[in-house]
Amino acid sequence: MLYDAINSACRVNAFAFSLFHDITLRSASLGAEMRGLNPLRGLFRLFEHDPVSGELRIFQGTRAAGKALLRDEDTVADAALHGLKFAWTDSESYQHAARDTLDRLAVKMKDVPFLGRSLRLARNLQSMRQEGLWRNTHDAFKIMAYHDLVAKALQHAPPGTDVKQVKERIASLLNDCFGGQEWQTKFWMSPQVRLNVSRFWLAPDWTLSTLRSVPFLSDAASVTRGQASRIGGRGPAPTPKEGWKGNIGRARFWGAELEALALATIAAQYAIYQALGRKEKGDKPWVWENEMGQNRRIDATPVMRSLPWHDANDQTRYYVNLGKRPEEILHWFVQPEMNIQSKMARPLIEVIRQITGSQGDFKAPWKRDHETFAESVPARLKSAGSELVPFVVQGNQFALSVPFRKGMTKYKAEQAFESAYELMAEPNRVRAALRGNFSGNLEGLLDEIRDAANRNGVAVPIIERQARSAVRGKHYHQYFSAYQKGDLKTMEAETDALARLGATGEDLGKSVRRRSLAAP
Repeated sequence: MLYDAINSACRVNAFAFSLFHDITLRSASLGAEMRGLNPLRGLFRLFEHDPVSGELRIFQGTRAAGKALLRDEDTVADAALHGLKFAWTDSESYQHAARDTLDRLAVKMKDVPFLGRSLRLARNLQSMRQEGLWRNTHDAFKIMAYHDLVAKALQHAPPGTDVKQVKERIASLLNDCFGGQEWQTKFWMSPQVRLNVSRFWLAPDWTLSTLRSVPFLSDAASVTRGQASRIGGRGPAPTPKEGWKGNIGRARFWGAELEALALATIAAQYAIYQALGRKEKGDKPWVWENEMGQNRRIDATPVMRSLPWHDANDQTRYYVNLGKRPEEILHWFVQPEMNIQSKMARPLIEVIRQITGSQGDFKAPWKRDHETFAESVPARLKSAGSELVPFVVQGNQFALSVPFRKGMTKYKAEQAFESAYELMAEPNRVRAALRGNFSGNLEGLLDEIRDAANRNGVAVPIIERQARSAVRGKHYHQYFSAYQKGDLKTMEAETDALARLGATGEDLGKSVRRRSLAAP
């Protein structure tokens, strides 16, 4: 199917040569393997016995130990028997579909001098990269974590413990932490249903695994699934649950991963500051000194500023987030609509962009310029072609691994000021909390916005004045509408709102007179 071939190519190209998965898998290994005496056990082991030979090793990389363990047939068979999924053996994964597509194209184009050779090279590079990532990294870290967690659980297990149940619970936990799922038992999806899901979603395995890794969330889904059949007139469907012990394991994993990510973020920003930071440029050594909303990210501005193509007059700050999993869960609560769009298959989101002329809060170039369809064809083709371009060459990847985001830009400052002044006009503690202002201190919030905007070279007085005027204009309009209808209650409420925004009675009178003259 042509769509499946395009979809697979878009997926593989999107992450081609990106180190994004490498960092995420190491983060998962840190969460699964963390021990008190060696918090970095997920990356390397100190004074431990080799899992295969039994020899004492002063230092051994966890990935290297896992690769050796993958060659032990008994260990691999035991893990697979109890539900541990290996990504490299998953015949339904998009990596295999993309490789098959490149194989077919390479055969068809073998006699075309330049194109045939390029396709063969792309096929070989893609195969090497995927094997290195999924077999030598994903599977290696995962089998090592399975080996260690099972050994630890059985070491302290009381007599009569169901060994099979212990191993299945650990395998289920690691499938959620690293990705690679038992789709039919955990998500009740047949291979055909899974194929259809992958046609609409960019990475359904990772998305659902991340959600399942949240303590008690998978059991809540299982209860819902079990009762769905009863609502439909049949008995409840058998749905496996993780239980108390399984969810405690997930809570421990999250705690360890968050600790590892926090320490890595603090250490990385401090190291960057010591190496390249400049106090006179506003650089800070500690993450908690970053501008508002960026206290859990690394300030990579000193690195970006040292690049030869960086504009010396650009004061924008750049931030990098190492915690993909925690950030994703947070976005399901604060920005679910944006999260859904980012999770869509690339061809699908491109079709939506072509039809609507927008993605998220931003308009496509042809919409901003009000072009006719004929005029917009070049920009539309460029947009479609960009879906085949790897993220690492699109200019938004830091160190070929994780996307960076800008600090308080002019647009963000406008939106932040407008949101703050809306809360000032109509005070509401619940709305303020939902927007992240739990203290309800709006003056403090405005000061934080000003500080963040100043750090990024934004003209704060102009932007703030425009934002306040925009919010005032909204309430002037609502007051005038109520005035025309004789709605005294609304007029009084809008008068109070405008007073909180600094408008005087004279200002209100002038606005009413202007609008009365302009009204038909």
